[in-house]
Amino acid sequence: MDRRDHPRVDICLPCHISWVDGGAAPSVAVTENISRRGALIRWTDGMKSTVLPPVGKSVELDVDLPENPRFGARCMHCLGTVVRVILSEEGAAYVGLTLDQIRIRKLESGAVPLKGVSAAEVAAGWCM
Repeated sequence: MDRRDHPRVDICLPCHISWVDGGAAPSVAVTENISRRGALIRWTDGMKSTVLPPVGKSVELDVDLPENPRFGARCMHCLGTVVRVILSEEGAAYVGLTLDQIRIRKLESGAVPLKGVSAAEVAAGWCM
């Protein structure tokens, strides 16, 4: 039985996650799905050296949005809490978040959308 209050949208976008208290270096990952109150983030095999945030950890999540010719490059900035960490048999790690705050922000001048992840990498297998 699905207990979610808001439907999830399956969408694969590069994202950047960091611990609010600075406990680990920021990580680049990929969204699996997202809703108004939650998100599932996936680390791939190439990210095994990354320290995963533990359950209960407060995190900041920046999801790079596709550039719009009218509005330019934007990101969805979220504050949330880790509620689940799942390690799959295939080697991927999934982190489930509750999102307490969401804001759409303009990328600062000089910032590069898809920071560290190319659109080709996303298309070539980061998303299932």
